[in-house]
Amino acid sequence: MAAENFEFLYKGKNIPLAIDLDDLNDPRTKMILLTRANAKVLEFGCNTGFCSKALADRGCEVTGIEIDPVAAEHARRFCKKVIVADIENGKFQDQIGSEKFDNILLGGFLEHLKSPGDFLRRMRPLLEDAGSVILYVPNIAHWSTRIELLEGRFDYQLTGILDSTHLVHFTKAGLLKMLEESRFGVIHLDSVVVPIDVEKVRDNLLAMGLSCDREIVNYFKSTDAESYIYVAEAKPLE
Repeated sequence: MAAENFEFLYKGKNIPLAIDLDDLNDPRTKMILLTRANAKVLEFGCNTGFCSKALADRGCEVTGIEIDPVAAEHARRFCKKVIVADIENGKFQDQIGSEKFDNILLGGFLEHLKSPGDFLRRMRPLLEDAGSVILYVPNIAHWSTRIELLEGRFDYQLTGILDSTHLVHFTKAGLLKMLEESRFGVIHLDSVVVPIDVEKVRDNLLAMGLSCDREIVNYFKSTDAESYIYVAEAKPLE
């Protein structure tokens, strides 16, 4: 992305000024486009408000929740209200009170929680009758991590699927099970695709003394191994 599209450097990371809603392989785009226009939105982990801005541009009224007070101050430009809180202690709910929302956004959020299922159950009373949660989580079963495991490695990193701050790892089946156990029904499931790098797979397998044939590539393709991130919308079950 060109430098002029970045607003500023924050904690060593370039923070985008705006989300490119034409990039349909971006989880933030998918999440924003699933959100109703003119909706009342509760956005967890709003950071500096780059997604909040895109939502506000679509007529949404956004309440943001952010643990970092510096990031939260930037997000206030685009949110009706920003709550600075650690959601693990549940105190943010006192500041929301009886307010209800059309959509609750959990983008790249649940994997950072100790008990994401319990958290989802706590979100049910905050939704309007026709409301939904919209979320995205990384897929630990992406082909890139499968190759690492085959090599006997599981090395945490600063960003990505193996981000060192992730407490819970999701597969497609694991995500669906968590939603079901939390009494949410999935009404939309999509994924961000990072295609198989056949050359990289071949080189890694050869380094282990294994061969890479078409069957391996086809197996990856048939088992959601190209899905890098899952995006879902779910509604509370009766």
